Amino acid sequence: MQIHRRGRDGIHWDPKAVRYVTNLILRHISLSWNVPLPH
Repeated sequence: MQIHRRGRDGIHWDPKAVRYVTNLILRHISLSWNVPLPH
């Protein structure tokens, strides 16, 4: 998914990957609960 955004240690992620995955999770929850997304 965002494997190319891993840090050199292979465990941590860069901020763009964290933002992407957080947005993906929140969007999924929002759509599941029929809550509109903020603009």
